[in-house]
Amino acid sequence: MAWRMHPSLPPHHCMKREGDKTQGPHGGNRPVFPACCPTHPSFINELSVLMARKEWTEDRAEMHYDAYWSGSDSPGRAMAADYGLSSPDPFLGNTARAPGRSFLVQSGSGFYLWNLVNDSVWRITHPTGKRAIIDEVVKSGPKGLTIEEVPVVGSE
Repeated sequence: MAWRMHPSLPPHHCMKREGDKTQGPHGGNRPVFPACCPTHPSFINELSVLMARKEWTEDRAEMHYDAYWSGSDSPGRAMAADYGLSSPDPFLGNTARAPGRSFLVQSGSGFYLWNLVNDSVWRITHPTGKRAIIDEVVKSGPKGLTIEEVPVVGSE
């Protein structure tokens, strides 16, 4: 049987089978929590993983590379100077679907997360390789990284 939303019930207690008079925990004798319900916790976890994939890109056009990194006076070059990052190379950035703006940057042998929302830079300590970092961010977003804050040069 197909599941459909029942408008009189609150989210994730909202599903009932077509033709079934049982309405989950608010009516009837059995809870009905299908994973296809848009507010069900398992659906939300799957959705957040899908959103993480759609919010990050290696494509320079999608991450608006030119707006943030082209030219010596660009925001990315200014940030690199402020934090002592030589020859920064952004390799992953947010797409327009992301609620904020961040870049993952390689400078020398180090990897960094630049958060433009709060103007902070974080050294990525784990995972340690570029491909492993990309895979982790695509899988679970930046929360899957182990990071430490980088001070502004001369502010220590």
